[in-house]
Amino acid sequence: MTDLQVYIWKIKDFFKKEKKINKGDFSYINWWELKDEKDLWLENFIKYHFKNKIKKHINFYSVFGPYKSLRKKRSFNTIKIFFSGENVLNYRKYKSLNENEKEAKKFIRRRFIDYSKYAIDDMDISLGFSDFDNEKYIRFPLWIMYMFKPICDYKEIVEQINYINNIFNNNIYNNAVVVSSHDIFGLRTKICDDVKNILNIKYAGKWRNNTTDLWNKYNNNKLEYMKQFKFNICPENMDANQYVTEKIFEALYAGTIPIYHGAFNNPEPGIINRDRIILWDFEGDNEENIKLIKRLKNDETFYNKYITQEKLLPYTAEFVYNQMEKLKEKIKILL
Repeated sequence: MTDLQVYIWKIKDFFKKEKKINKGDFSYINWWELKDEKDLWLENFIKYHFKNKIKKHINFYSVFGPYKSLRKKRSFNTIKIFFSGENVLNYRKYKSLNENEKEAKKFIRRRFIDYSKYAIDDMDISLGFSDFDNEKYIRFPLWIMYMFKPICDYKEIVEQINYINNIFNNNIYNNAVVVSSHDIFGLRTKICDDVKNILNIKYAGKWRNNTTDLWNKYNNNKLEYMKQFKFNICPENMDANQYVTEKIFEALYAGTIPIYHGAFNNPEPGIINRDRIILWDFEGDNEENIKLIKRLKNDETFYNKYITQEKLLPYTAEFVYNQMEKLKEKIKILL
């Protein structure tokens, strides 16, 4: 965006109202909808670990609203915590992708202009998916909140990883599933169009929807629904360094084989077993990927051997536990 466009955007942003939800000792500002326990993960983490020690009001902030809300002066007795599970950094574009440029600009401009430094100057603690060198910042990717409960200790983290690693779906005859609400940046379109002649794809989300089974038969239980498929086409909405959300982890949790692109095709090294996923290349011909998919589709013995590979590597437990301990320590100091 040009300097003039940025200036005009900031003027418009100034007049927008903040989105705020109050819940007792906690407030959610510029947050997403509070639909289930994952949306309340940080609140539940604090309640569990600090119980009767919460004597300050805690504000949670995210990227879904005007940045001016984050700069508002709060009382001395308030702790400000920022979290983004969305990409706020520059992303990689590919010539092979058909990006909706108009919608892409709407999608990213607030996040890239205002939130690229994780609101670090206006927060007590900031959390995000990438590495960022600041004493108030902790790398805390969204997938942790999807895969691990806020009350987990180290033993329970290990047990959860073992559980995920031992989910196998045999005798699966359905080919592939996609559960997405949009494809503004073109990643999903490219992969789906590349494999549509070899896989029968069910589109269970808003994007390209061709089935209502997720809602009507599975009551919107995404993980249970995905267990009936061999493959889950689950790229990120855009490709940025270290940007890994819950998508690939949910695919592994459901026992499917992820067909994935994200994090410059190096998703969570040391955590995700690359031999258990299919990484789509937007700059190559994917000939070997096509051969692999065909074999996995038609050769049950090979498929069963492939899916029994370890999904999450041993370092996963150490990483998750360490990040939760870092967060606990910072909150303890502030309280």
